[in-house]
Amino acid sequence: MKKIFDNYFKAEAKALKKPSKKLTAEEARPAGDATLKQLKETGRYPDEVKKYAGFRLYKVDISLDDHGKIVKETSLVGQN
Repeated sequence: MKKIFDNYFKAEAKALKKPSKKLTAEEARPAGDATLKQLKETGRYPDEVKKYAGFRLYKVDISLDDHGKIVKETSLVGQN
């Protein structure tokens, strides 16, 4: 799923003419929604997917701050 999201995410960044690291969660939302749509339509276990009312996709960025401490930022980028 990460590869699918990354492809949509990079295409969205290119369309907006912004570096992908600078996209907000709202700007990444079309990529997340398209990823979830593709998962539902082409997933390996369609009967399992149909059991649930919806899914959410989160993007997690992990980095180090100036003091060497790990910083984790989570943002909702897709929902159906």
